[in-house]
Amino acid sequence: MRLKTKEGVLLQVSVGWDENYPQEPVIWFRFDNQQLCSSYFISTFQEIPDGQGLCLDGGRYDYKSISADLVRGCKRLIDQAAK
Repeated sequence: MRLKTKEGVLLQVSVGWDENYPQEPVIWFRFDNQQLCSSYFISTFQEIPDGQGLCLDGGRYDYKSISADLVRGCKRLIDQAAK
């Protein structure tokens, strides 16, 4: 899945397993060059309250965030990947 942050940055979103942390699946947010922007354990991401957005990168000059609607879409992606 691809999404655009509130700041206009395109990111690729995927769900899977991190070999360094095999106990729980992860959701990754990557730039087009595959560099990691942010990642979260699925259980942590699923706990984001309905109607709330998320800051993916809070750097002073490189802030990246997604809206509540995009968080909801990512949760749907997680649900589809679990099937």
